[in-house]
Amino acid sequence: MRTLAPACLLLLALAAPTDATSSVTVTVGFDASVTFPFDEPAFTSDCTVTVPSGSDGTDVLDAAVAAGCIDGWDFQTHPTFGTFVTGITGPGGADGTDARGDAGFVCNAPTVSGDLFYSFWGIELNGGASPTGVDGYGAADGDSLRFEYVVDTCASVLGLGYAFTGVGPTSPVPLAGDDDTDPGA
Repeated sequence: MRTLAPACLLLLALAAPTDATSSVTVTVGFDASVTFPFDEPAFTSDCTVTVPSGSDGTDVLDAAVAAGCIDGWDFQTHPTFGTFVTGITGPGGADGTDARGDAGFVCNAPTVSGDLFYSFWGIELNGGASPTGVDGYGAADGDSLRFEYVVDTCASVLGLGYAFTGVGPTSPVPLAGDDDTDPGA
């Protein structure tokens, strides 16, 4: 009888699923409340989603769509920088709030082309600028991930919203280069 109990426990352990992944809860928010001077749809939205632990930002965005927090999102894939969020459609929206303009310039270097105003979707992680883009993010329980529509100029370099509030995300890509190195181009 003593040898039967350990054998039964071994069989139960082997039968237990080994590929089970833990789920984590992430609060995800979207702020496109200021889109001037572009005529993009303004919206804000917040929700809580559950994703497998370690999920990247694309999984979180897909979960936000499934939860009805947003209606959709668009992206471009750049060979160096990976997934670059180019637009997010707010809940009930028909049109996306899209990144605009070309950030392919270095401030005070007029020989490199670029638009005076441009916009992008910046990423905040747990109240500060995210150190990665959506591909490099790994979901952890209790994270707060925010996507913020940022309108910028060469004059501020940090975003017009930052100029007024002193806080905000940074660009997920370097704001210098050319059409080959700048995924916003």
